[in-house]
Amino acid sequence: MEHMGNGNPINHFLVIYRDDHGKPRYAKARSCNRREVAASWTYDSIKGRAKQKTAIGLYPKNPANTSTWGALDFDAHSGNDELAKDRSIKAFSLLLTYPNRYLLLSASGRGYHVFVFAREPRPVPEWALLLKNTCESIGVAIQDGVCETFPNEHAESQEVGRGIRVPGAVNPTTDEPEIILAEVSSPHLPRPKNAVS
Repeated sequence: MEHMGNGNPINHFLVIYRDDHGKPRYAKARSCNRREVAASWTYDSIKGRAKQKTAIGLYPKNPANTSTWGALDFDAHSGNDELAKDRSIKAFSLLLTYPNRYLLLSASGRGYHVFVFAREPRPVPEWALLLKNTCESIGVAIQDGVCETFPNEHAESQEVGRGIRVPGAVNPTTDEPEIILAEVSSPHLPRPKNAVS
């Protein structure tokens, strides 16, 4: 969470949950919310220990217009799970060829996420171009319902851009955590100062 937080304030994230009617809700955290508390609730939700399942979403940019990560979201909302899975695997495989990038592929519950991490913050336009080029290389349109990029090419001019659930978090639509399918990341990323081995 610290690495993906991009140096943003500790209340700069999305709170993701189901409302009293079972509808998915995505809300920008209030000023009194803290990322480490929301991360703890997210973990408890994944482990099945939460009274109400919640998830945290993060923004792939900071005020300096840099980010330590980017993501592709391949949607499978219309029964096209195999197509979305195939596209995500192609993107993951292609991104493996980039030096100094570390990857995670997950089944998000209604599609697939490919997260790309860098050790140091990189400019948002660089991330947007990398993700756009990846989509072009595998023949996938960047559009809602097909594939979304985080950050997208408009993020640099936006205050916060669009957020996405962190890897493994509960999807409020399915009420289940996403499944990590493959990763080439954690041994290579910086560890928080207070991390336990």
